[in-house]
Amino acid sequence: MKPIKRRIQTASSILTRQQHDFAASLVITSLQMSVLSFLADQANAQSSQQEIADAFQIQRSTTTVMLRRMEERHLVERVEDDFDHRKKQVALTPEAKEMMPEIQDFFAEDDRKLRQHFSSAELAAFEKVLTYILKQHD
Repeated sequence: MKPIKRRIQTASSILTRQQHDFAASLVITSLQMSVLSFLADQANAQSSQQEIADAFQIQRSTTTVMLRRMEERHLVERVEDDFDHRKKQVALTPEAKEMMPEIQDFFAEDDRKLRQHFSSAELAAFEKVLTYILKQHD
């Protein structure tokens, strides 16, 4: 039997490639698409740059460059924090909000297609494995 982590890495590569192909049809990167989806799920469709970096396990400097490119493409904008006016939040632009139904449909359909092949018990066991792996990183 092959090592579990290697199999997860291979599966992750396949899933990432599928996501990349869909994102390319929107003329964005797969990471940008994931960030847009993440922002859409947040209160007021906003988040701090640090929360984005933490959510995607990427360095702050990488996040800065990515968000700058997304700003240039009018996908995100920096807005004043509702509670602390000294801070800036990253928010979806109207252009990005127009893309969200298509992006959310992609993620929902992708998840549905995967889940349909497994029982609730199998999904729960898989979730347990993922949770264990993710806790090792904390």
